Amino acid sequence: MKKIFLLFISIFVGMNLYAQDLIPDQNGKGKWGYVDSNGTVVIKYQYDEASFFVSERAKVRKGDNYGYINPQNKAIVPIKYNTIDIYNSNIYKVSTGGKYKDGVLFDEKYGFIDINGAEILKPEYEEIGLFKDGVAYIKKDGKYGYINDNIEIIIPCTYNAVGAYNNDGFVWVNSGCSFEKNSNSKIQGGKYGIYDKNGKLILLAKYSTAGVFVPYVYNYTDAELNKMSEIEKIICSEGTSHRLLRKMSITHELFSKLPDDFAGFYGSTKNDGQKNSVVSRDGEVLIKEGKYQHAFYPEEGFAIIIEKNAYNFLNISTGQKLLKSNVTDAWAFQNGRAIVEKNGFYMINADGDIVTPTYKNIFPKKDDVYIVSSGNGYGLLDNEGKEIISPDKYSIYPPSYGLLMIREKTNTPYGFIDTTGKYVVPAKYRKAYSYKYGYATVLTENGWGEIDVTGKEVVKCRWNNLKLKSVENPEYLWAQPKSSTLWYCIDMRTDNYAFAEGYNWCRNFDLDINGIAIVGKDDSHLGCIDKAGNIIIPLVLPDYETVIEAYNKFKDSGKAKWEPIDSYRTILYRNDKRNDYDLYNTIDGSLWDY
Repeated sequence: MKKIFLLFISIFVGMNLYAQDLIPDQNGKGKWGYVDSNGTVVIKYQYDEASFFVSERAKVRKGDNYGYINPQNKAIVPIKYNTIDIYNSNIYKVSTGGKYKDGVLFDEKYGFIDINGAEILKPEYEEIGLFKDGVAYIKKDGKYGYINDNIEIIIPCTYNAVGAYNNDGFVWVNSGCSFEKNSNSKIQGGKYGIYDKNGKLILLAKYSTAGVFVPYVYNYTDAELNKMSEIEKIICSEGTSHRLLRKMSITHELFSKLPDDFAGFYGSTKNDGQKNSVVSRDGEVLIKEGKYQHAFYPEEGFAIIIEKNAYNFLNISTGQKLLKSNVTDAWAFQNGRAIVEKNGFYMINADGDIVTPTYKNIFPKKDDVYIVSSGNGYGLLDNEGKEIISPDKYSIYPPSYGLLMIREKTNTPYGFIDTTGKYVVPAKYRKAYSYKYGYATVLTENGWGEIDVTGKEVVKCRWNNLKLKSVENPEYLWAQPKSSTLWYCIDMRTDNYAFAEGYNWCRNFDLDINGIAIVGKDDSHLGCIDKAGNIIIPLVLPDYETVIEAYNKFKDSGKAKWEPIDSYRTILYRNDKRNDYDLYNTIDGSLWDY
């Protein structure tokens, strides 16, 4: 038995070495065969192309067709494919049925076979896209579908257009659409649906309008802002958006993606998207189509619905409306509370009970507190609707770094409170700005300075003016002394001058270039410096863009120093007037670089 086993090993190794010894060889007539290491023909010259043997197989071509043979010249993959490409160690992507014209293959059909030539996906597809995140689109008879990386059809080729899978594993499909004239990507009409990555149909492809629910970020118009007081403008710009979800329609572009991290789906057979259904991410129909003018995805068990442009809440479990009468506006539930508007703003609980007084305005929640306005002042509510501060303060601004700037009366100083209403930084400042980039800018009788969240003066209040910060926890800050119109750089770690030189014009360090600040003698003689105050680009350039260009050239040049002449050349090369001259013109002397 041992001798038989050794004989088998010997034969196997011999065959393997034999295959490796076979070398592709071309004869004088242009045909390929295989010879051994002695030059003896082992496989006769019969192929139009031949590759080396790898793992007992070699790719060969006869005419326009490819296949694979073994060392005994037996076809282990039939020589009938226009193309054969390795998909993985066990699977090939192949095409068949195509014709060559001027060296280009036309009308081929694609599929997949295994390593032994057995068909996994019959080559009958006009297109098979590149695999990405485990899926690839396929196209058959002009219709699209999808396969996964196990070469399983997860969406049949029955759709006129499809999207690309998003990061959450969902894709849209469209049946019956057409394409705009002169466009292969912009689609018109048709019916939309949704699939997941497992091939589950989430939203039946029957909707004229479909899409997802995404967080609603409301941007106030200039007209709206102009109607607000200065305090409310700041509250709206520093605060957060209303807690709402809006409907985002599917983009009418072939292979476009649904957004990531959305709440759920909607569909409407109406072109304007009204009377929509609401469907969860796993395909459960939460609200049937046709019941309401608009319906939005539920949060904490309640969906916002709109009827005749008025709002209410729908209990998804019971199908009952929460409020006895509709309201003017409504925000989604958060932690068992929701904000509604009807002749003012107030808060309700999950039973529909009103739990706060009515206010002129309730601003969107930030850090679990709401700023409210009574019309005569501002106050603060906690997450449950309990008044932390009665609405009689002159101004309160949204939390930043856990602190809210407050001014109790018109002429009283500014201070900072926490979200419980307790003062953390005493009210002692003539003027102040909310915390930003780690510090708050404040004004005392001695001048402007910077404080940290404990109220400690990091930059002592002694300056006539300060440049507003632009990066988190900045090392340096530009300050203007009371005795000068120049700007000087302050090291915030020591509250001392970082270097002696002052400038008429400056931008913050790290704002434009890491470790660099753009400075100037004025706003048309600019250059840049490093954090030690060394001039990197001489202060002769006319504008910000030219400084950036000069600095990038300097970094790429390998020079140890950028000379004034280098800056002048940069100015000249950016001057398009040079190109207005011809051979017979006299060029202005200022446009020469020597």
